[in-house]
Amino acid sequence: MRMIKLVPAVALLVAGAAVPATAQAAQTDATAEAAYYSGQAYGAAVDLLGAVVLPAQPDTGEVSTSEDLVADAGCTASVESSLLDAGVLCPSVTVDTAAGTVVSETTIEEASVNLLGVPAIVVEDLTATATASCEKVSGDVDLTLRIGNETILVDDPNVSIQIPGGEITVNKQVPTETGIGLAVTAVVVKLDGLADITIGHAEASAHGCMTTPPES
Repeated sequence: MRMIKLVPAVALLVAGAAVPATAQAAQTDATAEAAYYSGQAYGAAVDLLGAVVLPAQPDTGEVSTSEDLVADAGCTASVESSLLDAGVLCPSVTVDTAAGTVVSETTIEEASVNLLGVPAIVVEDLTATATASCEKVSGDVDLTLRIGNETILVDDPNVSIQIPGGEITVNKQVPTETGIGLAVTAVVVKLDGLADITIGHAEASAHGCMTTPPES
């Protein structure tokens, strides 16, 4: 039987590469206000052989606003495809202009990925969160991950786990393409040239930040 290539849990805890908030927004005594905020959160998506077999769902859609807003896609009891089964998926995006923040979050009660030749991948009690303001960005993923009979412990962002024919990325965190922001994906399963499975996505950005000098 083909076995998954897992490094020891201790190594996994230091294998990631963090995305420092200070790379996007300098910390100063001045205050900054955003012209507007954007975000998106969704439960799961599946591409197979270059075709979308499960579009992102449930999905808040791309949110962009300069006003207070709660975009709640509601909870979906279950999502099913040929490769993924997931239950109780709840995404939301919240903009709080008084606090100067946008928070995107997705929770998933459970999800399982079944791929030929790969040990079963099971995710439980997942929460993926991305928060952005003009001053900083942050991301967080909390979950229980099992691959076959192994329970994987991951704290750091961007941890890669090799599997037959591909890899799993846990707590993927990358800067958003625009604005001061962060895109967080709890679990990404890739089989080279065959499948691309996304579980638990949240992204948030602040745009057009204008700095106000501190009062003298």
